[in-house]
Amino acid sequence: MTDHDATSAAGARPGFLARLAATIPGPVFMREINAAGRRTWTYVTRGLFVMGLAGIMGLIFVSHIPALRASTTGLAQVQALQGLAPTATASLVWFLFVTLSLAAASQCGGAICDERRKGSLASLLTTPLAAWEIIMGKLLAGLAELLLLGLASMPLLLAVRVFGGLSAETVFASFGVMIPSIILTASFTVLASIGARHASAAMLTGLGATIALWLLPPLSLLLIDRSWSSRFGAVWFDFVPPYVLGRVTTELIFGQSFGVTASVPWYVAGLASLAASGVVLMVATALLRRTLAREASGATPVVPGGGKSVKTPRSREVGDQPVLWREVQVRRGRRWWRMLRWPVAILLIASLWYLSNGFASDDAFYPVAFVGILLCLIIAATSTAGAISTERESRTLDSLLATPLTPADIVKGKFLGAMRHMWFWPTIIIGHYVVMAIVVQAGIMSTARSAWPLLAYPLILVPPMAALCASGVLMSALIRKTSTATTVNICLGVAVWLGLPILAAILSQMFRPFLTEREVLGPILLVNPVMHMFATTDAGMRDREVVNLLGLDDISWPTYATVLGVYSIAYLATARGLLAAASRSRAWTGGANR
Repeated sequence: MTDHDATSAAGARPGFLARLAATIPGPVFMREINAAGRRTWTYVTRGLFVMGLAGIMGLIFVSHIPALRASTTGLAQVQALQGLAPTATASLVWFLFVTLSLAAASQCGGAICDERRKGSLASLLTTPLAAWEIIMGKLLAGLAELLLLGLASMPLLLAVRVFGGLSAETVFASFGVMIPSIILTASFTVLASIGARHASAAMLTGLGATIALWLLPPLSLLLIDRSWSSRFGAVWFDFVPPYVLGRVTTELIFGQSFGVTASVPWYVAGLASLAASGVVLMVATALLRRTLAREASGATPVVPGGGKSVKTPRSREVGDQPVLWREVQVRRGRRWWRMLRWPVAILLIASLWYLSNGFASDDAFYPVAFVGILLCLIIAATSTAGAISTERESRTLDSLLATPLTPADIVKGKFLGAMRHMWFWPTIIIGHYVVMAIVVQAGIMSTARSAWPLLAYPLILVPPMAALCASGVLMSALIRKTSTATTVNICLGVAVWLGLPILAAILSQMFRPFLTEREVLGPILLVNPVMHMFATTDAGMRDREVVNLLGLDDISWPTYATVLGVYSIAYLATARGLLAAASRSRAWTGGANR
């Protein structure tokens, strides 16, 4: 080979596959993977996920013990074991769908906002990376961790096939619906992270946008015109992953009819989710390109969640609680139209509902109570999960520690600042009950007894919200990454208020007649705020003299007020203990977990 040929070969442009391999996954992906491999909570999360899978399988096997004991012959035992495979597969599939969707939001919540907070977003301008390469690198890095978690479940799914009743189509259909849905959730979260202030806000926005895409179009048309939207809704729900996954688990796993004939096969729903993810990623690329161009031009950067600038607060009297003052003033600097978007949206949805169903309908009270308390608990779980970790990521924690403030003062300011801004959703629930009771005039508040829910709602809502806020502060002090702290705090609430009742119900079935459902499930439901919300709303709507608690006898309103008093004291004492633990954590001595 001549020197000319060698020079030409060295200067030749690489082929398409070589350029694609160098671009995807790219340097952003490699940096995120290397950083995740050095975090302690990456391996803790994987361990907890595997323990959750093993726990579900253990509960399923335990729940089938009575059927195996009742089987007197070998054939009967084989038939009992054949019912184990469908139950185990359906439980694992839904566990994966819920946990991986939440993990997708957690992994991608800080994709861009964490870069902005660390000051490293501007350094990306000095690299030859394009906006779409940054977006794809962040997305693929988050999906890589989810791939490992999903592969951890494959041995269990293959193991339950030993009992029979499962086909390869079942596994392919389940993952064919789940994986595109998880990619869509991650794409929405990356898009939300571009304009979010914190990773927790991006997580909620990403999950909320995904659910809105699934439900809002058919429900909006259903409220306006039932005759036409019923046909549209039937077709639209064929593309909604939870609906399609429910049809897959019912028909392919249990061999039963779902009740609604599908107009499209299951894989079309997966392709639709992938197409929607592509559109979301293109929007995210355009938005990130605009953000990078603005910073490169030297313009005033946009403050996420607050427009181009935040007005200076009028009051400069900090007082003895500077952390609390700062938390309150940050919320005051928001634009007025951003503060009114939720009330306007709720007013619009409520107006459409009552115009479609009439003011005499009582069906709206249960959804408002259920959705309202879920939103209260979710907001409480995410509001303080970045309290300490955000200060650590912003490198302002050392500045706080250099002041005369003690860790207890900082924790108290973070906690009270979050609780002060949680009045909105409890007010919506109480206000809806009061306003509609007056408008309907159907005897809901005809006597003094019906006013009891107005006194019970604050006791039901505020104490568990305080406990979740306190646990969020503790998780934020123990865990360095905000999105991981948020996820752990949400999972903690799910385990206490959903996992424990399921475990109690299974144990009551297994040890019957030695343990009854009332003895096992009743005490656990007494600390469940969702159960109290439904019991209180039902008794208030029907103007009952007693409250019907699940698993317990009917009790009068004065006795129920005593129960709620003990319930509130227990949650507030728990919150106090969690805050004390956060004040004594290693975050204040420089030994926080990586």
